[in-house]
Amino acid sequence: MALTEEERRRYFWIEDTVGVAWEVVSGREAVQRQEEMSREDYSAPGRLYQVEKQLQVLIDKLRIQNPEFAEALELLNVKFSSLKEKQTAERGYRSNSDIKKVSISACGISFTDSERMAPGTKLALDLTLLPTDLHVHTIGEVIDCLEGEKVGDWIHRIDFCGMRSEDEELMVQHIVKRQGKLIKAQRENENKNT
Repeated sequence: MALTEEERRRYFWIEDTVGVAWEVVSGREAVQRQEEMSREDYSAPGRLYQVEKQLQVLIDKLRIQNPEFAEALELLNVKFSSLKEKQTAERGYRSNSDIKKVSISACGISFTDSERMAPGTKLALDLTLLPTDLHVHTIGEVIDCLEGEKVGDWIHRIDFCGMRSEDEELMVQHIVKRQGKLIKAQRENENKNT
């Protein structure tokens, strides 16, 4: 998925696999959803999401000091996340979160789908970062829609709008962690071939 130089400069982009669920919203609904996302949610499900995200930030910081302890905590967090999996469907997003190969950064996402969305379309997005199963909710705007390689496939480029700073930090940490794993795998592969 080719990105413009300006897009590449804004943030570091990686190829990844994430759960993507969305709902098309009007401009007014997008503003309303953004306001809802910016407010503290003290309900049980909302509080769970916040605690889970804070825990992941701390696990990432611990990883430097004690990688094995951080990995154990992360596994517990993944186990905990699986207990609340069905909450996503209850929030009104597209009923099934599609696991997709994407190009992603802290400022946007690009993915292929059979549904064509016109540039300017506003989306309420629920992204599931794997393998942690952490959800990032944000508003997105379709910037571009191009024909994919297969007939009936469309490549969508979407900018994130008004993402909470906590979610942006979580996204940046996920991308850095994923980048590290990709580099490590590439080095191991090069070592096997030499």
